[in-house]
This record gives sequence, C-alpha cells and structure tokens, in this order.
Amino acid sequence: MLLCLASVLEQLDLALEHVLKCDVHNARFGLMLTDNAVELVLHQITKGKSADLRMFTNKREGYPHESALIKTLGREFDAKVKFARIEGCLDDTHTHAVTQALEDAGWQVREEIEPTEILNQKFPIDYGDIDVLAWNTERKEIITAECKDLSLARNHTEVAHMLSEFQGKTNKKCEPDKLRRHLDRVQLLTDHVAQLGKFCGVDAPIIRSALICSGAVPMQYIKIDALSDTFVGDVAELINMLEGRKV
Repeated sequence: MLLCLASVLEQLDLALEHVLKCDVHNARFGLMLTDNAVELVLHQITKGKSADLRMFTNKREGYPHESALIKTLGREFDAKVKFARIEGCLDDTHTHAVTQALEDAGWQVREEIEPTEILNQKFPIDYGDIDVLAWNTERKEIITAECKDLSLARNHTEVAHMLSEFQGKTNKKCEPDKLRRHLDRVQLLTDHVAQLGKFCGVDAPIIRSALICSGAVPMQYIKIDALSDTFVGDVAELINMLEGRKV
C-alpha cells in the first residue's frame, strides 16, 4: 500500500508541474496523470479488500458487498468509486445529503443495502445494491432510491454519458443499464412486499421508486416510458412531493 501511495504522490507532483506550465497540452497531460493516480488508488482499495477476504474466510462469508466488489474488477469507473464509498474510503456527499434530508423529514434510512439483506434470501441473479432505502411507518411508505451525483462529471459530454446509462434498457448482450437495474430492484421488492414490510416495520407498505439527482437533469422534462412510475429530481423536490400528496 505504501509503495502504491508513493507512486501516486509522485504522479501528482509531476501532474502539478505540467499544470503550472499554463498551456493546454501540458494541462491535458497533467489531467491524464491525475486520472491515472485516482485509478491506481481505487484499484488498490479493491485489491486490498480482495486479499483481506481471501485471507479470512469468516469475513468473506459474512461480507454484504461482494457483488459491488466483483463489479470493480471490470472497466466501469463508477463501480470503483461506489465501492470506495462503501468501504468508507471516499465520501459520498450526494447520497449522504439525500439521507440527511430524508431523516430530517422524519424518514428512517439505510444506505448501500442489498436486496439479499432486506429479504433474507439469495437470488440467481445479481440485483446490485440500493443507494437509499427509506421508510415512514406513519405514512406506510417505503422509498427505494437510486442516487446520481452529476458533479462527478467534468464536462457536458460526461454528463450526457452518465445519463445515457439511465434509459431503462438492456444492451445487445442483454445487460441492463443502471435505470433498468434500479427498476428490477423495485420490482423484486414489490414481489416480496411482505418481507420488505417486515424488514422496515411497515404493514402493507406503498413502495415508491425514485431517481434522485444532484440538480436538474433532462430526464425531468422528457418522456421516458421506463420512468413513468419513478420520481426524478432532487431530494427537496421529492420531500415536497411526498408531503403534498394526499394519502
């Protein structure tokens, strides 16, 4: 780990030298070095956790985020960032802000929780984890929310790419995009509503689907069939909508 950090610090020092030359080409090279340094740190987090679980069988058997760990072995940057947040190595400001706002509004909340823990059973496919699960016993409502922090994007192109993963579709390999995975989780919980209600302590709950973004996104203003039963917006808008609804 120390050798990895030493290499990262060396790359960041070199990146700073190039950025300070104040021309486009050196700045671009500095950005490439910084991106690589971040990738190295995220990879080291995954590598360290994998080694730890291999060494200690009791930890591996009870580890609740195995699916998130497996995803980091691929090329998806978001999966690596998400796992670092799960491990507490990176602060998920947006998700924490959503959690805090819901708690302040009287909801009980769990972050980064997998359906297998909620329903106390395993499934033949990997549903991934729920960013935010919130419930209100008085309202008899449960929210399953996917949180998307657009501040991670460095330009409009990256914002567009991030949002392209939320169309509610599957690719040619039959792999679901992030919205489809979220909707599949919502459907799974709906199919097992009794177990969900028992976990949350809510009898006969109403399940709400939400895509909570950091700021306005085009999906709020265009019609996507997959989002017909899902709230899209920021957490303040969600809370206002819930409090204004007549139940």
